[in-house]
Amino acid sequence: MYDIGLPELKITEKATGENNDYTYQATVKNSPEMCPECGSSHIVKHKKHDRTIRDLNEYEHRVSIIIHGHRYQCKECGNTFGEELNCVDKSGRLTKRLISNIQLECFDKTFKDIADEYGISQPSVKRIFEDYVDELSETYTRYSPQILGIDEVHLHNQYCGVFIDVLGQKVIEMTENRNKDTVKAFLKSLPENHKIQCVTMNMWQPYKDSVLDVLGDVPIAIDRVHIIKEMNRVLEDISKTLRKDMKKENLISLKNMRFLFMTGSERLTSRQVKRLDAFLETYPQFKTIYYLKEAFCNIYQFAKTREEAEQMYANWIQANKDENCHDFDSFINTVGNWHTEIFNYFDNYYTTAQTERLNKVIREIDRAGRGYTFPVLRAKILFRHITEKEGKHTSEK
Repeated sequence: MYDIGLPELKITEKATGENNDYTYQATVKNSPEMCPECGSSHIVKHKKHDRTIRDLNEYEHRVSIIIHGHRYQCKECGNTFGEELNCVDKSGRLTKRLISNIQLECFDKTFKDIADEYGISQPSVKRIFEDYVDELSETYTRYSPQILGIDEVHLHNQYCGVFIDVLGQKVIEMTENRNKDTVKAFLKSLPENHKIQCVTMNMWQPYKDSVLDVLGDVPIAIDRVHIIKEMNRVLEDISKTLRKDMKKENLISLKNMRFLFMTGSERLTSRQVKRLDAFLETYPQFKTIYYLKEAFCNIYQFAKTREEAEQMYANWIQANKDENCHDFDSFINTVGNWHTEIFNYFDNYYTTAQTERLNKVIREIDRAGRGYTFPVLRAKILFRHITEKEGKHTSEK
């Protein structure tokens, strides 16, 4: 006697078949007592009826169960029917516990990997996932987080909007684009959006315009991550200009030093600092640029208040003038255009650093799925926290 945890079935035999798959033979323990159509108890066996279903894997072996049952006929209404099994899903081809497992695995694995794992078709896996998403969507309600993060991720040759609960560290919505109308529609859809206390974002003007139009005077903060990114972009442009006058063999040296040049000094090892110092002595045209970059980054490392940050930035502007350096003029103009939002960061130090991690997860899921449709990708991200709430799934009995 075999016990596989399906009490409605009596397992009579187990065999190992092709690819080391397990096949169980089973019969149904209890026969139906009445017609599901009219409720009459006047029913008789009509004919034998065998069916094969897939179940959870057993120690990495795929499992099939051949159920030897019957079709029945109602003598009152003529309806024919088979045994109803609570352990089998409505399609009659998979156990419900396998369905539950696949639902959760879809958030971590590709449809192809799951199909190969259990020996079912990719369309079947996709259909299970879509049905589950429909079920989750019925109970999912948007909410207004205390701190809202707005960012984007580049997918399928366009930017998709990503909206984050900064304190809860999870995605609350993805949109197919980051256009102003789309962002405004999302912000308007949030219930009690007046409860949002701050919005963190990058320097994409439609984000700012949307927040001002919908949320009014809610403070907007530009996270340090985006400012440092902008600084590094400017450094790259400056480096390109300086490289034009360098010999080819020296360009190779510069390429090898790029990481050290762009990275904050506090993150470098003592050995890397020595290499960087030697480089700057050899190529003094980079020295002023590097030290001005470091001086600006120190604002975010050392400023304890908004007032300190504002003063350190004013000192940095003066340092540029003292060095007669105009390489950062475009950067200074950008900071001027977003001055209030940039220094709002120092009021609360809210960061969207986790957004970069979440965006990386989004790109990895998209890459693994080799071009999921946007609705599938959105669902995989939006409902990903379900797996955490319900605990890690298991692919074996």
